[in-house]
Amino acid sequence: MDKIPITRHQLVAFFLPGFIFILFAFIACQQINSLTVFMDYTNDVSLFIAVVALILSFAIGILFDGIRDGFLESIWDNFKPINWKYFNNPNKDEIEGLYLRFYTYYTFDLNLSISNIFLIIIFLSFNYTNKFVWIVLIISTIISIVDACSLRKIIREITNKNN
Repeated sequence: MDKIPITRHQLVAFFLPGFIFILFAFIACQQINSLTVFMDYTNDVSLFIAVVALILSFAIGILFDGIRDGFLESIWDNFKPINWKYFNNPNKDEIEGLYLRFYTYYTFDLNLSISNIFLIIIFLSFNYTNKFVWIVLIISTIISIVDACSLRKIIREITNKNN
């Protein structure tokens, strides 16, 4: 296996939301004494921790994408369906354009929103009080959801035009 094919879609839609989740969780946990002690102990293995964080970022991002694809899309398609068969279109240029312009960012927005909602639940359960982190989480969640709705509308119009 000479080359592992990682597309822009996978990096943006899977890895980035997972990485943001881990980053915010790490920032929040800095206030927890046990994590501080753990980090002091693991300074010698920081490269190992970085590699594990990168792998977890991708895995968590795929989990968020599974929630989006298996749960949210199923519900949303009951009300405003997307013609998913369009993605099997033999015109590869059309599909690539749809991915590059809309679908990648649509999945990123929803996966980031799912990540943020999980973080909000976690932070609420631990009574996390950093106002800056709360503001960033809430604003980015709102913006991501609004943008995802807008992008889904465009994707729906494109995929359903010949339907």
